Amino acid sequence: MLTWNISFSDLTAPVTVMHFHGSAAPGTNAGVQVNIGAISGTSSPSAGSTTITPTQATGLLDDLWYVNIHTSTFPGGEIHGQVQTALIPEPSSAALLGMATLGFMRRRRS
Repeated sequence: MLTWNISFSDLTAPVTVMHFHGSAAPGTNAGVQVNIGAISGTSSPSAGSTTITPTQATGLLDDLWYVNIHTSTFPGGEIHGQVQTALIPEPSSAALLGMATLGFMRRRRS
């Protein structure tokens, strides 16, 4: 599951489309992976989520995705920024980590 919250301001014109592009070396153009605007609109903030494929997830986690925000003034993209991923553990993993930490802290006090 890919979840985003994108904020932007002071663009030269209204946003026409927003995409996640990816699976190419950073600094090079790549194909559209997710049409953000079709899912969560083109105003700021833009928050949403969608399911991505395992291949897309690999490219994302390898830091190969970027956001491109297009305007009528800059139809090729006014903002182009590399995506930084934040992995959020599943609730069961977070609970296990918390219990392990408590066990370590308790053992250390003994």
